Amino acid sequence: ELLAGQTEANLARAEALIRANPGHRLYVLPELSSHGYCDEVLSQLDPTRPERPAQDAESGSVTAFFCRLARDVDAHISY
Repeated sequence: ELLAGQTEANLARAEALIRANPGHRLYVLPELSSHGYCDEVLSQLDPTRPERPAQDAESGSVTAFFCRLARDVDAHISY
């Protein structure tokens, strides 16, 4: 189960699932799974209140996390 807005917990869960299933060359995770967004969460956003800025897709902490994990397990990770 994804935890809405709890990036660190969702990343830890993704890592645990990947490490528990070794030997694959490609792991595909649901879109936005690292942030736990789903229709229910998105419907609660207030369009008049700015949210945290998005992470840079090339150098953000989530990208860095999955790059390190992919190197460690010698696989590609789509997230």
